[in-house]
Amino acid sequence: MGTSTFVKVPANPEIPLKPDVLAAYKELYDQYEAAIEATADTALLEKLNTSQQAVADVINLNDKAILDQNTATFAAVLTQIGVANKGIDSLKVEIEKIAGHIKMYAGILSGIDKVLSMVPVL
Repeated sequence: MGTSTFVKVPANPEIPLKPDVLAAYKELYDQYEAAIEATADTALLEKLNTSQQAVADVINLNDKAILDQNTATFAAVLTQIGVANKGIDSLKVEIEKIAGHIKMYAGILSGIDKVLSMVPVL
């Protein structure tokens, strides 16, 4: 856990972003939206919202770069990609921790089910 598996942004990524890269950011944005709607954990909700906004900023700046075809805007997209990917990686570590706990609790539930299937509640 904690090991990043996301693709690092190359030193000079193509701006505007290639369609598959842009699609990946948009898909991640939608996944954040679904998770935000599904959670009641305020600490996780704050992290999801922050990271989702960073991803939205990448998408929006990329759109602006397409419109402007401006070198300064391209640089802003690159900066925002770095911010967003750092946040994505940080959130990934937090989610991996939660997932590890879920696996542990699933094992406990499995053990409880096994015991109760052998010896019912008296």
